[in-house]
Amino acid sequence: MGFFHKINQWALTRYPQIWNLRLIPVLAIILLCHLFHFVVGYFSYNKQDFGNNTRVIDEMFFSSSFFSFSFLLSGVIFVFWLNRMFRNNAFKSYYPLSHRQLAGQFLAVFLIAALNISYYSSYTWGYLQNAKHHNVSTNIEEDVKLYNQMLFLLQDNKDSYFFENRVYPSPFPINKQYNNNDQDNSSANTEESSYYYIGSDDKRYTVAQIEALTGGYKFSYLNYRSDYREITPNNSYYDYDKEDWRNIFEERSKLLNDSVLLLQNMKAFIALCERRNIDHKLDANTWLQWVNHPPFFPFEYSISRNTDLNDALSKNPKSYFVDFDTLYTILYNTNSLYTYHIELWVLCVYLYIALGLSVLVMSYRWTSKKVWSYSVIGSMLLALILGVLTAMIGMNGFSNSGKTITLLYLAIIAGFLLLHFAHPKKLYAGVALNWFIWSLPFVPALIFSLFEIGNDSFMRHNEVNYFFTSIWLYVLAFCLVIVPLYRKWMAAPED
Repeated sequence: MGFFHKINQWALTRYPQIWNLRLIPVLAIILLCHLFHFVVGYFSYNKQDFGNNTRVIDEMFFSSSFFSFSFLLSGVIFVFWLNRMFRNNAFKSYYPLSHRQLAGQFLAVFLIAALNISYYSSYTWGYLQNAKHHNVSTNIEEDVKLYNQMLFLLQDNKDSYFFENRVYPSPFPINKQYNNNDQDNSSANTEESSYYYIGSDDKRYTVAQIEALTGGYKFSYLNYRSDYREITPNNSYYDYDKEDWRNIFEERSKLLNDSVLLLQNMKAFIALCERRNIDHKLDANTWLQWVNHPPFFPFEYSISRNTDLNDALSKNPKSYFVDFDTLYTILYNTNSLYTYHIELWVLCVYLYIALGLSVLVMSYRWTSKKVWSYSVIGSMLLALILGVLTAMIGMNGFSNSGKTITLLYLAIIAGFLLLHFAHPKKLYAGVALNWFIWSLPFVPALIFSLFEIGNDSFMRHNEVNYFFTSIWLYVLAFCLVIVPLYRKWMAAPED
């Protein structure tokens, strides 16, 4: 206790602002809580969950019972810290504080709020460290590459190999057309004469002509076209274009026509399953006999992806088996271990929450209880009135109702600032100022909605970056503009 007393006295005499905000003790407690969350996250790793859910890294914290405890812990820290911080308020006691000192208070509160609600990051980091320890893989890139190369041979749905899926060579890909030009009624007429195909060369082909191009086989390994369950380097979505699919077709065709390389890949894939402890019933030589029928490579036997091996074999004794879902999940999650990062939109959510808490705290600290209470009650009434007004505008079908509502909200926010300057009474000027700074964080969303209504493609493709930038612009505006307004309001004579 003597050590902490000395630290407290040192802060009081040397840095009174730090002491007044109780920065040292609250930061120490928060850092210890982050360490605690890291340890809990580290020991939360479960091998079974890791092989069953591709969202396990993102969802582990929020789906665990520990999340409720963490939420309550964060709330308790806020309550005790604010209780201590509000005991001594130099600003309300008319102690002369500079613009920079008040801006520093806001930034300090913003930092504490951000750290106290971000325990998810420490928990997830701890989980990742233990997951890496149990899933050490120096060749994850090679495993993922092999998995992606063999993916087109592992589909148990026959329709995946239908010739309508083929992408190359010309006239593929083909587009099915109905003679009566009514695709909605196609299920009622299944005769082949009722439809035809338009090829990539814009020529018309009958069903017989298309089948002749595929050697009379409707189903072939060459026809597979799907990126379902493919694993990308960063586990991000990739939109394949026509040229991409052509290159993929050529790579698969080259692999199928090289029986030595195909057998080698099949053996490597089986070794991958065994190394990853994946249940399977695969034999490379038999698998090769199923596939290696050049030049058309018809699809005849499927490899079952049923998670129950005995059930799969009872339905089809010839059917080989691989626990494909578990293999995909383990490779996906292992790949995520080395590429995982907190997404920018998640960071935006945390920062917006921290910003909202900081604004509420500072508006209470820099005004009176009466002003703050009037502000809260008035904001609730305003929200109710605006909600009813918004519903009425929408229900009456006004043209451009979305734009009208957005512009109305922006006008009201600007009105708060005008009311602050225009009202002669300090009480109501303070309420208007609080309303103004509480509503400012919503301005970026309102402006974004205007661009959305205008169908602005740039804003849609840069949505997260826009909001992330807006957060820091608000912080800057608060320090440069809002703080002087509060200082001026505080200096005004009482009513």
